[in-house]
Amino acid sequence: MESLRYHYYRGLKRFLSWLMAEGYVEHNPLDGIAFKPPTAPPIEPYTREHKEKFLAVLDYDWKIAKTPRQRMLAARDKAITCLFFESGLRLQELADLRLKDIDLNEHRVKVRFGKLGKSRLSGFGPQTRKSLWRYLGLRQALAEGDTSIPVLALRQGSADNHAAIPAGAS
Repeated sequence: MESLRYHYYRGLKRFLSWLMAEGYVEHNPLDGIAFKPPTAPPIEPYTREHKEKFLAVLDYDWKIAKTPRQRMLAARDKAITCLFFESGLRLQELADLRLKDIDLNEHRVKVRFGKLGKSRLSGFGPQTRKSLWRYLGLRQALAEGDTSIPVLALRQGSADNHAAIPAGAS
C-alpha cells in the first residue's frame, strides 16, 4: 500500500511542479510533504531444491546426448550453471572467460573486465571443477585446441562470442 501512495504522490508532485513552471499556480501545495520511496523487496536466492532440480535437468541432458557435439553442449551448460551458482560471475564476465583465465588446480577464475573494468579472482567448488574439467576435455577434442574463442561460448556465431561453437563438430 505504501508503494502505491508513493507512486501517486510522485506523479501528482511532478504535475503540480509543471503547473507551477507554466504559471497556472503560484506554489506547489505538495512542497511541504515528503514521501520516502518504497524499499525494494529482497531478491530471493535459489534454494537448494531449485539448484538440485537445475542440475538434475542438466544431468539428464548429458545422459540423452547422442553425438559428441550434444555431449559437449550438455557439459558446457552444466559448467555455466555451476559457475553461476558458485562463483558469482556476471553474464558478460562468464562470456569473456578464456582458457588461460581458468585455474582448475586452485579452483578459481580470473575475471579480466569485471564491473567498472576491474580485474578480480573468483573461486568455485569441486562440483564446478568437475563440470569444467569435463567440458574442457570435450571442447578441446572438438575445437582442436583453439584457445582464441571464449571458453564457455554461449551460442554459435553470436555477436558477443565470434565463432563460439565449432560449426563442424557433430
